[in-house]
Amino acid sequence: MSSCWRRSTITGRVLPFDSQAMPLGPPCNATAPTGSHQARGNESMAYAEIFHRDVAKLAKHFHLFDKVYVGSLWPDELDLGNATRRSAAIATQARVLSEFHTSYGDALGEKLGWYQTVEGSLNEISGDAASASDWLAFHREAMAAFHKIKPAQQLWSPNWQIKHGEYNASGLAAMEAHFETIFCGLDLPLALHFQDVSH
Repeated sequence: MSSCWRRSTITGRVLPFDSQAMPLGPPCNATAPTGSHQARGNESMAYAEIFHRDVAKLAKHFHLFDKVYVGSLWPDELDLGNATRRSAAIATQARVLSEFHTSYGDALGEKLGWYQTVEGSLNEISGDAASASDWLAFHREAMAAFHKIKPAQQLWSPNWQIKHGEYNASGLAAMEAHFETIFCGLDLPLALHFQDVSH
């Protein structure tokens, strides 16, 4: 294992959530106005605005957690392989997180961590060196933008679409090499939590 990998464990009571996708409140089947997104709760608003009413409900319980990882949204303009669109997407994410920090940062203090909402597929990354390079560029730029808002631990949780056991030796070697491309190229530490590992 490369020296840029360090095994660690996220301990305590952890709350990850996206500030633009709060599943609180009753379902709403109304059609959102053009140019807006329909919340899964009870609000309809312009793209990339925080669901403040829903977040305010959740904020009452922040004290119950040791760490609160806050995500933003999966930007419509994102194209990992296009530097201009990648930067525009990260700027949108950072604007949402900055707004969140203005409203709730003081209350959270050191409990606040950043969560990268663009999760991606480990299988895609493991099989494509170009994809790994694009993810490195994305994470470096996004992490720097989030760090500027508040220096805090950052978390990424990509998903598996193919079982680990279905990879052969060469596939696993490529996966490790591509992950090293990402994690050894970062300027800031990034916590990694795999999801969907049972599938």
